[in-house]
Amino acid sequence: MDMEELTKSQIVLLTLLVSFVTSIATGIVTVSLMDQAPPAITQTINRVVERTVERVVPNETQQATVITTEKTVVVKESDLIAQAVSRGETSFVRVYRIANDKETPVAVGVAVSPTVVLTDAGVLDEDGLYAIRTSAQDIYEVKVNGKISAGMVAVLSILPKEDEERPAVSGGVIHAGIPKLGQTVVALTGFESLAVRSGIVSELGVPTKTDESASSTESSLSPIQTFNTNISSSDLAPGSVILNTDGSIVGMRIGSTYMTAPALTASFKRAGNSEQ
Repeated sequence: MDMEELTKSQIVLLTLLVSFVTSIATGIVTVSLMDQAPPAITQTINRVVERTVERVVPNETQQATVITTEKTVVVKESDLIAQAVSRGETSFVRVYRIANDKETPVAVGVAVSPTVVLTDAGVLDEDGLYAIRTSAQDIYEVKVNGKISAGMVAVLSILPKEDEERPAVSGGVIHAGIPKLGQTVVALTGFESLAVRSGIVSELGVPTKTDESASSTESSLSPIQTFNTNISSSDLAPGSVILNTDGSIVGMRIGSTYMTAPALTASFKRAGNSEQ
């Protein structure tokens, strides 16, 4: 049968058939290409549906009409990470050892209040002289005010400058819950400049044995809740801050593992520090 002999209805049906076959072929090719794409390209995308309700006021002879309009807003994971870094950067600090009029970076940490910083105790000496540099490049002297969590976390007291009543440091927001497996986390690190590493929570840790040399207060803090991520430990400085995508603190790198925020908070309060 020639195309010229087809009726209008047959031409319309033929056009719909060709369009349907073409769309199926396009979908198969697209799915195949997405499966072959590297993970960095196919990042997780969260879709948030916003509902706008419009109400039409009727007159005496009409019934009320409600129109619901749905709009899909695409939120990329990269945007969430950028927002988290911006929020967490204000409480991020670098810790320097002062010796022979020289400053040597030894760790990074987080300000949990305008006067208190927490960091990895394994790289500090209680009788050493230390200073911190904030994200705003302000420098403050600090003193080691003790060690908590079985001696694994150091508490540094920030000393205000002569012209200040208290240091101009912003305390970070500590998350109340334990990280979940598969949760996206962001690590803030870097001695020279701020560096960011992202990954997921890959393992929830087991209770850690307390140090025999720890005080009775510290020993009562066990078990310490820990977790691991798929971020390489070699890329992180001691005391690196771990954030969730909301910018809240969910943990800190202590030694070769990560201590959860609830463990940090509990240890901090039980050691007699109530200021947050």
